[in-house]
Amino acid sequence: MTDTTVAGRTGHDIPVRDYAPDEVRHTVPLVWVHGGGFMGGGLDMPESDAVARAIAHSGRHVRAVDYRLVPMINFRGTFRPKPSTNRYPEPLFDVLDAYKDLASTQPSTRSPLLGGTSAGAGLSLSAATRLRDGDGPPPSGLALIYGTFHGRPATVTRELRSRIRMSDRAMAVFLGKDSLERMNMNYGGSPESLDDHAVFPGGGDLRGLPQTLVMNADRDNLRASGDALAQELIDAGIETTTQVLPNTTHGFLNKPKTRHFTDGTQALVTWMDDQKARQ
Repeated sequence: MTDTTVAGRTGHDIPVRDYAPDEVRHTVPLVWVHGGGFMGGGLDMPESDAVARAIAHSGRHVRAVDYRLVPMINFRGTFRPKPSTNRYPEPLFDVLDAYKDLASTQPSTRSPLLGGTSAGAGLSLSAATRLRDGDGPPPSGLALIYGTFHGRPATVTRELRSRIRMSDRAMAVFLGKDSLERMNMNYGGSPESLDDHAVFPGGGDLRGLPQTLVMNADRDNLRASGDALAQELIDAGIETTTQVLPNTTHGFLNKPKTRHFTDGTQALVTWMDDQKARQ
């Protein structure tokens, strides 16, 4: 494990953490992007560090990215976002530049895989659309785990709502429509950003993206965004693998001592390992 920095396009250093496997079994690395509502998290959170370690143990180089964060907001009461220079596109630029640096230095003839969780999954999808459009070599595959992909939250169906147990109400409120719109606007910077597919690619042009894994938590309001994105990818002709981990709630990869963490990381590793056979 090595902590270093990558030069960002706006003249700052981007902290990254590279995990080298004891035995290299897969030459295509993964660039991994943590969640946290665009406001929280870092290289030491389990959703970054523990996941990266698990993947590195499978024989693959992993780079975790510590992108710039927007200020915390109040999810109740009046919405007053604090001034910040870290809003869109700055966190996205950090992901792109960390990815491109690894793509330019790693020995594989294939470009890295790219993926993340929650807000990090949204940033990964945004980065992939930029790379598709010429910002750098497109990733070999995308792994999008319980992500937020639509500026205006996708509709939670009655069936999904019924799966969110009473004990998960606190998380259901946190990830409710109003809270998600506040979170997304805090990242995007304006109400108009919620409808801008450059900021939130869900519902936009997804043609030309690489093979993609969409993994959702079973009892999670954000599953509505993941389900909608998976169908949009399929409609765009993208090879798409969809998975729902039974009985999981949002953030299960941030709990490394649980069975759900083990199941989730194993499913992710299995999907990545299968990419070689598909080439």
